[in-house]
Amino acid sequence: MNPNSELTAGSLSVSTVQTTISRHILPSAQPRYFKVCTSSRRRRRGLEACSLDELLEHVTHLLRVFMLSCQFLTVVLEEDGTVVDSEEFFQSLPSNTPLMVLEEGEIWTQNKVSINFRQPKKNGIAKLTFDLYKLHPKDFLCCLAVRATLYEMYSLSYDFRCSRVKHVFK
Repeated sequence: MNPNSELTAGSLSVSTVQTTISRHILPSAQPRYFKVCTSSRRRRRGLEACSLDELLEHVTHLLRVFMLSCQFLTVVLEEDGTVVDSEEFFQSLPSNTPLMVLEEGEIWTQNKVSINFRQPKKNGIAKLTFDLYKLHPKDFLCCLAVRATLYEMYSLSYDFRCSRVKHVFK
């Protein structure tokens, strides 16, 4: 027998035992939540996964539910299109990272909504609205509705009805 072959066989079995023991003793990666969308960004789901392979399994199941093909999937970061191709990179991502799944032939595009989204300009602090109306076409006096809006968030309204005044004139 060749002593080198025994050494190789012995080190291989020690390596296998070491890997098996480390899997049972060392804590496994904790499951984390990810927000996953399709390339159109119309379908979004929250998924929980410990590894990139587990995430791809969940995504494959979801795509079958959505009646989409599941061949040649690529996971990218939704914000900039960086490909998540290694387990190390996947483990470095924080929880709730928005991810995008691309099928074969699809490419990442920038989200048009986030670029063009701006807060509406606030023209002023308060807005007053006065509405005059009649309850009946033959009425002589009108009713007045006043509405005040502050900072486009808070509103107050009051309705002045002049229905008793016509009894005074009779």
